[in-house]
Amino acid sequence: MLRPAEGTATIRPEVELALTELCENAIQHADSPDPEVVVTVGVSPDEPWTRLTVTDDGPPTPDPELLALRDDETTPLAHGTGLGLWMVRLAVERVGGHVAVVENDDGDTTVTIRYPSQ
Repeated sequence: MLRPAEGTATIRPEVELALTELCENAIQHADSPDPEVVVTVGVSPDEPWTRLTVTDDGPPTPDPELLALRDDETTPLAHGTGLGLWMVRLAVERVGGHVAVVENDDGDTTVTIRYPSQ
């Protein structure tokens, strides 16, 4: 199947907030003076979901920070140091979506947001 190199996607304000936070977070925590952050958008004709991925070349996200992206695992004794990733999860859940994180073997981190297409 051929895919266009460019296209247009409309996202809800909550998803825009989450995407902005993920990109800013990747740049802020990069260990290089010239960090690379790649955002991709995908819509499958067979599924009612829009998929956004944010991949960075920075250091792996510490496990305590990842708790903010997991359902019902944030407690007063087990939580991250900031509100950014927690806000990402809540914003995406508000539109009926979910967030997943993969730490790749080459050191990159990929965060995927899936939410219902409109």
